[in-house]
Amino acid sequence: MQATENTKHPKRLHLQSSCVYGPVHSRRLGLSLGINPLPTAEKYCTMNCRYCQYGWTRHVHERVTSPLPSAAAVLAEIEEVLREANALALELDYITFSGNGEPTLHPDFPQLVDGVRALRDRWTPEARLAILTNATTLPRRSIRQAVAKIEAPIVKLDAGNETIYKDLNRPLESPRFEQVIESLIELREEIGDRLAMQTLFVQGVVDNTAAQALEDWIGCVASVKPGRVQVYSLDRLPADQRLLGVGREALAEIAALVTERTGIFAEVFD
Repeated sequence: MQATENTKHPKRLHLQSSCVYGPVHSRRLGLSLGINPLPTAEKYCTMNCRYCQYGWTRHVHERVTSPLPSAAAVLAEIEEVLREANALALELDYITFSGNGEPTLHPDFPQLVDGVRALRDRWTPEARLAILTNATTLPRRSIRQAVAKIEAPIVKLDAGNETIYKDLNRPLESPRFEQVIESLIELREEIGDRLAMQTLFVQGVVDNTAAQALEDWIGCVASVKPGRVQVYSLDRLPADQRLLGVGREALAEIAALVTERTGIFAEVFD
């Protein structure tokens, strides 16, 4: 599989500067209003992924000193934006928990999910809720139950074994790889085909497209049984510029292989 240079989108994203951002036209979710329940001054994450579009995670999330917004502040800002969207007859496709790191790290995340659901039902009932999560907090039952209330949970799984998980995603204080897989299986049992899996493929200093890496990853996909798989590659300048992107043709081959081997629908986003 031929790698591509990091020249398509050379700029790195800036951290979100508020609790709500967008709406943006997402490659996966259409017109999506983003929710950032995290600090605006630095990343708040359980991982230090080499490919992160926001750059490196400077501190283990427990040691971040930037304040998190309160649940009340997040919900107040969301309601203001949704009220305005309603007045403008803006048809949102999704309201998406994402932001400057791992959104489930907010200490009141379950309450935030309930609050956002209520606001959505009041102001933009046609919109669905989504979340982009790296899945490291899913072993906690309270988080898994909250994620299960979201119509479109999209979980990250870039590796099929502990070695690549540690090398590519560089977990800081996260569960073991096996625990992540077990929690994904539990979530799938709870919510069925609504679970989507998202995988970013890269080459260079780490290569998760190699034969054994793909074999292990497909094995994990088969175990979790998500409703669909989304494969993609670098779209912004990664934290580690020694990484190389993977072209669309190679991604299409991977998607086809997943479907052939597991029967699960896989699609390419670029």
